[in-house]
Formats: sequence, structure tokens, C-alpha cells
Amino acid sequence: MRNVHLATVLILGWLGQLLCTGSLLAISETNYTQEYTDKVWPFFISHGEEGTIQTDDQVKIAYKTVIHPNPVATIVILQGWTEHYTAYAEFAYDMYQEGISTFILDWRGQGRSQRFLDDSQKSYIDTYDSYHHDLNAFMKQIVLPQSKTPPIALAFSMGANILALYETKHPKTFSRLIMVSPMLDIRSDPFPQLFAWTVAKLMEILGLEKNFVWGHGQYTGLAPNKVTSSEVRFLKLRELRKNNLETVIGGATWAWLKASLEATWTMRDQATLLQIPILMLQAGKDEIVRTEGQDQLCTEAPLCLKVVFPLAMHTILGENDRIRTKALREILDFIRYGY
Repeated sequence: MRNVHLATVLILGWLGQLLCTGSLLAISETNYTQEYTDKVWPFFISHGEEGTIQTDDQVKIAYKTVIHPNPVATIVILQGWTEHYTAYAEFAYDMYQEGISTFILDWRGQGRSQRFLDDSQKSYIDTYDSYHHDLNAFMKQIVLPQSKTPPIALAFSMGANILALYETKHPKTFSRLIMVSPMLDIRSDPFPQLFAWTVAKLMEILGLEKNFVWGHGQYTGLAPNKVTSSEVRFLKLRELRKNNLETVIGGATWAWLKASLEATWTMRDQATLLQIPILMLQAGKDEIVRTEGQDQLCTEAPLCLKVVFPLAMHTILGENDRIRTKALREILDFIRYGY
């Protein structure tokens, strides 16, 4: 009897792994480069469409869609700082296997969207309200006309801050929000945030707000890996940037820093205005943003569920197989069952 019970447990465990982990993790770190080249990239290029739209303030915004013919859900992906929509090729591939359509946009000033400075590698924004024009245009012109299910937003880092601010002004545009390592509390070490803002404001007064922040500069492709414990996924993202240099951001300007700090402060003050279900994925070893602001928002927003990944670094969706698979499972469960 004991042997029968043990055999049953083993069989159920194997079936669970086959049905859950296998379906969630379309390709693994084992032979990752070859699998990505053979499966993910051809799929991403051949499915859906990529193009540009124009916002109501006359800015050209780039986007990419991967639409499932019979979707069970629709995810609008809002990228993080310096990203290009190609960074989500693997995630879009994974979601398609689960019957989910994905819509991805490049924020103004990065990716293939319109830049505002002669030096395209400088990250510049006047105010985060400007990003709302991008999201408005994307939703009205691309997502809503093509989506067959109520859209769910998935936003990473800076994109999550923009999304949260957008939701306070345009409530219930999305049925649910998924925030991955949201940028709600910027690391300004070794100086306090208020000091960093004061310096940025001074640079604005002096007419130097379009200069690189101290320590930032042109992209070299040599920056150390501070975002994921998966070296193969990190190297793939670096390769994508190398192959698309026109989409690359080298660093932040003082204007971007000032606007970003102000946006995080505003969002933390308005957390109670977020009245729809939220899933927050928090990285326990995040070296890019502080998690205190995430904790505050998820405590004050009435329908926020926070899931902590103690060993994850900032880019949870680009992490090692074990962390990434668990994150995908949390996302799919939230899509299916909600808060």
C-alpha cells in the first residue's frame, strides 16, 4: 500500500510538472540561445504587427502586437525605462502558448518611438503626464479596436509608475493591473531623494536639464549585470540592444530624474485612489529601485496582492527558470481568478 501511495504521489507530481511548469516555461535556460533563435524570435517577428501611431500631442509612438486568434485574455505591456518592445519577445511567446494576446508600446523618448533631443541616447521627459498621451493613443487606436477581451495591464518598473498614475486619472481603463518591480521609490544613493531633486531643479534653472545626470553617458554595452541572476537572459537582452542600437538609451538627463522623482512621490500619495485588483511582484534583491514605496502602495491600495520573490533581482520576468516560472504562474492565476 505504501508503495502504491508513493507511486501515486510521483505520478501526480510528474503530471503537475508537465501540465504546469512545462506549459509556463516555453523555453528554459538549458540551450537557451538556440531555443530563442529557433522558436521565440521567428514567432515574435511573424505574429501580429509592428508600426507607429501618432498621439494627440503629435508624437510618434512605436508598438508591437502578438494577437491570439481565440484569446482568453489580453495583456497590455508597459515597458520599463530604456526598454524596447523586443525585450518582451519571450514573454509574448509564453503568453501566446496560454491563449493570451499581448500589445506592447514603446514610450516616447525610447525604443523606436520619437526622441526629443539631438542626442537620442539621452533619456528625457518633461513630466510623466506626457506619457499618458502615449497610453491614451495606444488604447484608442490599437488595443481597444483589436482586443476581444477586457484589457489587463502589465507594467514593469517605470512603466508601473506611469500606469498607476494613469489609473488615478482614468479609472477602470483596465480590468486589472499587474505591477512588476514597480518604480515607486527611486534609489538615489548615496544622497537623499530630496537632495537629488534639488540638484535636478538647479540644473533646470541653469538651463542644463538636458544634460546627462552625473555618472551617466553614452551606451557602451559593458555595464555589469545588476538586474537578473539569469546570465543567459541578460546576455540575450544585451545582444538585442547591440543589434538595435537606434533604440538604445545611454542614461538619464536631469529633466528625467526630476520628473521621475516627482512622479514617485505623487503616486505614493495617491495610492488609495487605485480601486481595482492589483498584483504586485516584488524582487527581494532589487538593486535598481527601493521596495519601501512598493510596500506603501500595496498597503494603501484596497485590492493589492503583493508576492515577494526573495532571491529575485529587478527584472523578474527575465530571471532564472525557477523564479520566472513562479512569476508566470502568479500572473496567470491573477488573470484567471483575480484578487
